[in-house]
Amino acid sequence: MGGGIGAFLVPLTSTVMRWFIRHRGLVVALVNSGAGLGSMVFARLTRSLLMVMDWRTTLLVYGLLVWAVILPLAWLVRNHPHDMGLEPYGGVEPAPRPASGVTSVGYTFEQVVATPAFWLIALVHTLCCAAHSGPLFHMVSNIIDHGGDKLAAATVFALAGLASIPGRIATGLLAERFGSKTILVLWLSAQATAIVLYLAVESLVSFALLAIFFGISYGSVMPLYALVTREFFGARAVGSSYGAIFFLSCIGMGLGAWVGGRFFDSFGTYQLMYLLSFAASGIGAVLVAMLRPPRALDTHDPRTRWSVRAA
Repeated sequence: MGGGIGAFLVPLTSTVMRWFIRHRGLVVALVNSGAGLGSMVFARLTRSLLMVMDWRTTLLVYGLLVWAVILPLAWLVRNHPHDMGLEPYGGVEPAPRPASGVTSVGYTFEQVVATPAFWLIALVHTLCCAAHSGPLFHMVSNIIDHGGDKLAAATVFALAGLASIPGRIATGLLAERFGSKTILVLWLSAQATAIVLYLAVESLVSFALLAIFFGISYGSVMPLYALVTREFFGARAVGSSYGAIFFLSCIGMGLGAWVGGRFFDSFGTYQLMYLLSFAASGIGAVLVAMLRPPRALDTHDPRTRWSVRAA
């Protein structure tokens, strides 16, 4: 699932960041909101389709939709405004502060992956996805275990997807005002709080209310990794840099859901999954607070190495 989302989300995000300088945080959040809208719409649709056909036919229907809708629309996307003789919205990218050997377009991918900042962002994204994937993927089964019917559980799952949309949009606006790093710490902390509250919920109403909070928090963190990557390393290799970070986060996405299932099979409860997910999100928030942009690289000095500068 994570890899499939990334196959669309990474190129769309890197493309839209080329088109916008002003309100970049907002438009990245709007693109990212498509994932939340999809969760809301297709959770109930999938449940309805499974009531009249098997899962293989349902997947075939979705595959045909990709061919009929997504691929034709992809041909309308233009990689860069310069391809159409235009400038990015908001004017020309402001030049960075003078630094020996640094170009205005940013760093190459090889230079990016040599920085501690890149690996720290990737680690936080991996922890974040591991934290919310367990509660997210096991949300329906957990509600059913507490007495909810299948359609009600799917509706609560869709509610979390719906709640993630305003969260993502608000994130874009807040990141433009206060900076991506500050807002990332905020939402990782909120995500940790939402996850630990799952230890106490029992009724369908409480699951629905918590789904709103959880949806806002897990949805809000997702646009921020692309924005932080762009702010730290520039435009030159933003697609490959963010793509690599997203690839590593998919490991956490799969691992969190798998571990949650293994714990339930072994202990008959999701309690340990929620505790570990809470810890992963909390550790991620602490690591982001420690994150610092890389030093400028002097390309004229082959001995120069990337490092993390003090705040």
